[in-house]
Amino acid sequence: MPWTGPRTKRSEVADYFRTLGANIVPEKNVDDIEALLVDGDHAVMLGRFTRVAKGTGRTFMTPIAMHLQVAGGKIVKLHLYEDTLAVAEAYAE
Repeated sequence: MPWTGPRTKRSEVADYFRTLGANIVPEKNVDDIEALLVDGDHAVMLGRFTRVAKGTGRTFMTPIAMHLQVAGGKIVKLHLYEDTLAVAEAYAE
């Protein structure tokens, strides 16, 4: 899962999405958002992502929770929580 890991600089965001996109089949993405909770400049999104692992062709589903913080109309912080075991198993040879 080469896209995982902490990123703390604005300049690292594009690399995250580039790396993620290179390892999934984007046209098969399914995003199911079940709830969006907003309190001031914080938001929490709950749902599930379904993806296809490019290297193995396996489909996987992971429940997700995403915490976002917004300032000046821009996302300034994002934490994504997912079932990393389900993701890792989809990529396992």
